[in-house]
Amino acid sequence: MAKSGITCFADSSRTGLNIQIAAEVGLRCVAAPMLVDEYPWGYQVPRAESVKEMAERLAAITEQFRGLVSFSIGAHSPYATLPFTLQDAKKVAQQWGVRFCLHFGEHPYEVAYVRKQYGKDLVDWLDGLKLLDSNTVGFHGNVFEEQDLNRLREIGVNLVCCPTNGALLGCPTPNLSAWGRARIKAGLGTDGPLSSGGFNPWAELRLAGAILGWSRFPEVTPGHLLKMATIGGASVWGLDREIGSLKVGKKADVITVIIPPTKYIDRATVESMLVFGTTPRDVTNVLVDGRVIIQNGKFTSVPEKSILEDIYRYYDGIRNNLSNRRDAHEP
Repeated sequence: MAKSGITCFADSSRTGLNIQIAAEVGLRCVAAPMLVDEYPWGYQVPRAESVKEMAERLAAITEQFRGLVSFSIGAHSPYATLPFTLQDAKKVAQQWGVRFCLHFGEHPYEVAYVRKQYGKDLVDWLDGLKLLDSNTVGFHGNVFEEQDLNRLREIGVNLVCCPTNGALLGCPTPNLSAWGRARIKAGLGTDGPLSSGGFNPWAELRLAGAILGWSRFPEVTPGHLLKMATIGGASVWGLDREIGSLKVGKKADVITVIIPPTKYIDRATVESMLVFGTTPRDVTNVLVDGRVIIQNGKFTSVPEKSILEDIYRYYDGIRNNLSNRRDAHEP
């Protein structure tokens, strides 16, 4: 992630290990584990701790890496989390004064599920459970049109658009133009490597520009998308007073990017180049809170070569173990 130019990310894993590793590298992180009761295909998820215990553990990690790590409390979605679990997670988030996050408005299946199971429209149902307010972060929002978006804006809900995930899962294309008209606080995300193929912010920007931008919604310019990826994302997580833009008094989270030389260059040209022509290889330097963690494309904060050697060795061990198990079961 760091080599792609990401300086701050939200992590939904429950162990906290990813957060500690990221903080040691020097990245900024929002710990955002999500509670799951049962997936629609029948897989029940065992829970080793209560929501209260999870919050206390995350608070301890936040204290350990003060300044780099913050946390939120999440529940996966209306179809994988029971109503009382959603409410419990929201209550604990309120007690700690942190964001509450969940996937919602991702796919028509979810809307149909809530209508069939609870007899209500999605936003009505979530609002009836008192889950929606200015400290709520919703991932996706693909199915929402003007009426729902205006209501979400009145409530103050924050949304995160995940273009690659939506395209791969066949979700409706989010109407970013309507998001803008409703003045929704919005960021850009990936939803994770399992559902989007990686943590590549430039791929998300490029896809957003291609399928959500000028061709369909002329007002969704490269500049608009870059704001979603920077100050918009910071605002979604309540960090816009600290990061997300270059201003006196804010944290120095900065990246430098190589763009092709051109004779005529202005703001719009640079924005277009960044959205449509930049890849992780073009990122040269990454600073988080003024600390250089990537310089000339190489880590300065950790021994990259030895870490990669450990990863490859670990991977080879897993592969050999699986191969031995397969051979043992073959006649």
